[in-house]
Amino acid sequence: QGGVVLGLAGALAGSSAAGFDGVDDQVVVSSDTGGLSPARVTAEAWVKSTTASWSTYGFVVSKRDSYVLHPLAGTKTMEFRIFSGSSEVTASWTAPAAFDLTQWHHYAGTYDGVTVRLYVDGVERVATGFVGSVRADAGSLYIGRDDGYPRWGRATIDEVAICLPFSQWDRMN
Repeated sequence: QGGVVLGLAGALAGSSAAGFDGVDDQVVVSSDTGGLSPARVTAEAWVKSTTASWSTYGFVVSKRDSYVLHPLAGTKTMEFRIFSGSSEVTASWTAPAAFDLTQWHHYAGTYDGVTVRLYVDGVERVATGFVGSVRADAGSLYIGRDDGYPRWGRATIDEVAICLPFSQWDRMN
């Protein structure tokens, strides 16, 4: 929706990414698509900002009231937040000054029922203990927009995935 630009060079060889202008661009994944609001979850994406610091809050992957993978405006901070009952639990990491947001980086937030974690470029950056379940949300999933607020991000986003937490995946393999 809006003016999402498709077919941009992606983070991975042969992939194509979507460009978001920060005005009204968003990709909406219908709530009819199963598995978007599990009790335990990993939300991940390759993201490249168009600015040296993040343009706004909340826009990478947003499914409020369940979880949101999002940056903080005017900073180099990325967060993964889960909502459980009346609680919000956040794993937050601020990149060092030399970290270039205008290059591709892989962000993954995961919650296994015990720990909320944020990975950046395959490295666990922060872990926050919390026992519970992700709150169910029958609404749609948004990419490029914070569905809790009228905020859209300026970035290129590629390879978004919602899946089981890494620890559950490891046990299955």
